[in-house]
Amino acid sequence: MIYDYQTGGSAITSYNLERYNSGTWDEVVGQTTDYLLLSKSIDSVSVGTSYTFRIRAKNLFGYGPYSDTATLSPVDVPDKMATL
Repeated sequence: MIYDYQTGGSAITSYNLERYNSGTWDEVVGQTTDYLLLSKSIDSVSVGTSYTFRIRAKNLFGYGPYSDTATLSPVDVPDKMATL
């Protein structure tokens, strides 16, 4: 539960999702009003490579602090079995 003192009494108006890329943070999803719309397919990822993301929320008073980062690594389906 988010209490009024945590939001300045203002409802969240949008979210911003960023990905770390070679020393900078690139916007992946900007200013969406629906938290569920933050799910997004990201092209050009490599299996075994780690990708780091962060998110923040905005209300009437501006953006809040960024979340802790989350690091994810894409996986692939297993190779075809040679024999049963």
